[in-house]
Amino acid sequence: MAEHYFQQRIQPIAIDPGVNFKANLSTVLNGYHQLIEELFSGSEPRGCLMGNLMVEVSSQSPLLHQTLNQLYDQWIVLLSALIQQGQQQGHIRADLPASTLASVFWSNWQGTMLRCQIKVDKMAAKRALVQCMQMMTR
Repeated sequence: MAEHYFQQRIQPIAIDPGVNFKANLSTVLNGYHQLIEELFSGSEPRGCLMGNLMVEVSSQSPLLHQTLNQLYDQWIVLLSALIQQGQQQGHIRADLPASTLASVFWSNWQGTMLRCQIKVDKMAAKRALVQCMQMMTR
């Protein structure tokens, strides 16, 4: 289930090395915005499946725990590639490693998804992603 979610929802957000950072950033943010639309499509926001599984189930299943850790690592690699491209092109701050900034972005995403399960505000979720990226830019 978690692997399918990652393949269908997260992996398509990967960057295209043949285009510049701004184009990739737009694609990535649009992908997250589409994901937010899907997560808010029902009567209550569902939150991020991977985050929900990490909190609720992973300690009960060593195999699921291992799978989620691997998927988290892959997610960080995807985000790091975007951030590293932005650093190389002078758009993203370079005083921190891309992997650190990717972890901050991921943590912001998960925190935003948890918060939105309490206070249903789709636009706040979208703004949080943009604001996090803005904090990373020069």
